[in-house]
Amino acid sequence: MPDYGRAERTVTVRPDSVVHPCFGGVGFHMFYHTFAASQDYMDTVVAKRWRELNPSFARLNDRCDWDRVMLDQVAEHLLRLKNDTRTEVYMTT
Repeated sequence: MPDYGRAERTVTVRPDSVVHPCFGGVGFHMFYHTFAASQDYMDTVVAKRWRELNPSFARLNDRCDWDRVMLDQVAEHLLRLKNDTRTEVYMTT
């Protein structure tokens, strides 16, 4: 394998060479922290930072130790995140 060291490299990306035609942009794998947060904090800190990152999607692992109340809280938060920032959100197992 060649040693490129500090050699300058150029990468060219053509719009017609996108692997998946429906790719909307970079997304994130996120973790849902179950700490208490006021609505003001959610609006002025969390949502503001999320809009600055502007991901096209977010995925979240589910947790088997969440009860129904916690799942409802997470679902409500993710729905707000989706509606407020137009980010596709989904949970994985």
